[in-house]
Amino acid sequence: SSSSSSSSLYGPELGPEQPEWVSQLYQQAEDFPEEEYLKELLKDTGGDPAKIEANARRKLAESNLTVHESERAEEAQMSVAFDKVDPFSLWVWFEFYQEPSDAEQEMLMNVLDSWFILGKLGSFNTVNLQLSNSFETSASYFNYDESELDTSLPAMFHEMEQPEFRGSVGRFWINMGTCDEIALDLLINALNNFSREYVGIRQVQVGGQSMQGWRAPPKASAFTGEADAARAINDSIKEDLNKIYPNQLEDL
Repeated sequence: SSSSSSSSLYGPELGPEQPEWVSQLYQQAEDFPEEEYLKELLKDTGGDPAKIEANARRKLAESNLTVHESERAEEAQMSVAFDKVDPFSLWVWFEFYQEPSDAEQEMLMNVLDSWFILGKLGSFNTVNLQLSNSFETSASYFNYDESELDTSLPAMFHEMEQPEFRGSVGRFWINMGTCDEIALDLLINALNNFSREYVGIRQVQVGGQSMQGWRAPPKASAFTGEADAARAINDSIKEDLNKIYPNQLEDL
């Protein structure tokens, strides 16, 4: 009589009274042991169709909850915090809702590269914002003064390092040079929409030396090289003068 029942690697012997789909599910679990979700559906059910269906409903509910949590993360407002800001040696930090994938990291890199190129070309110059500062209600037939392009002081980024990531935290370093703070406003605007459309960002921190226990490596001041060079020239001059006027320049 036992010849009519079948044995499965993951379940009990199933008699002919079991629904065909239950037998097929056990067979798939045996044929494809790498599929963990099949094991979870059959776990602790003893082949009972009602228990299998209950497991399936529970897994579906958990899946929907995960999707909804992800959607809430994308819809949540990205927070912005400012720490101590040195525009010549500035760290910008990101805290994501979850660790970004390689593809998501690359998307953020593209955003930052685009922002840097604009800054390198002097785009973020508040001295020449003729349209924004005008009282015109429309840009149509605007009388643009080209002379302002040459008379305003240059406002350009100097250099930027590629972002780094550790878990759900990212960071990048930039020397903003003579660029105006409007560059940070526009970056925050871009990151806010990036967070809503692509990768959820919990917080952006502008400035500071750490986030979530991850400390930035020491960076020399933008003026350290110039100061060292001036000090070396001064020492060289003192040495030459001491040769000419020995024991007379101790106070220099």
